[in-house]
Amino acid sequence: MKMESFAEKFNAMLTVCKHKNTGMKEVETKMQIYYECLKDIPDDLWDETVKTVLFTQDFFPTINEIRKVSCGLTMKLEGRPLAESAWTEALVGIQRGMGSNDFGHPDIEDAISAVGGRDKVGYASLGYELDMYHKRFVEYYNQLGQDRQK
Repeated sequence: MKMESFAEKFNAMLTVCKHKNTGMKEVETKMQIYYECLKDIPDDLWDETVKTVLFTQDFFPTINEIRKVSCGLTMKLEGRPLAESAWTEALVGIQRGMGSNDFGHPDIEDAISAVGGRDKVGYASLGYELDMYHKRFVEYYNQLGQDRQK
């Protein structure tokens, strides 16, 4: 997701949801932290996630709450989720300790295993290491999808 798209929706949440009054510098820092943790959510899913948050949350959501909404929306999709949505679902599932049967599609567990397993992905440090797992997950997940179509 691009920062411009993220910032627009983030500011909408700041406008509508109750939050602690903070200075501009703190808001900018918070936005940067949220962006780094949520930038893997695809633009279309981000738009729907923010709409859902605006309709359901009284207070400004945590990163975890936003991910839960995003994961819930992803699981409503019919069939196989897009790779970026599957990655988000995988991260949330690992964080929550979900079993392999809890994912919306079996390819998600297969892709997690292919990139090193739940432990490696779950304990990856933010930045390069997690980005590397993300890239490998998306490539493998997309390849599984192409193989299934054949």
